[in-house]
Amino acid sequence: KQKTEWLHYYNIEFPINLVPDKRLKKDFSNLNSLLIDDTPVNIDQWRREGGVGILHTDTISTLGILKMYT
Repeated sequence: KQKTEWLHYYNIEFPINLVPDKRLKKDFSNLNSLLIDDTPVNIDQWRREGGVGILHTDTISTLGILKMYT
C-alpha cells in the first residue's frame, strides 16, 4: 500500500511490478527490465537474470546512471 500511494503521489504511471517479497524480484528480470534498488543482493540477482540493475545510494548518482541509458 505504501509504495502504491507513493507512486500515485508522484504521478508515476509507467508499468511497474510490486512484489510481496524481495526474493521474488529476480523473477521479473529480463533483457528489457530495470530495477533501481538500495539492496546489493537484489541488484546482483537481478543482473544475473539478465536485467539492468542500478544500486541506489543517492538520487544524484542514480539519475546520473539513468542518463547513461537514455
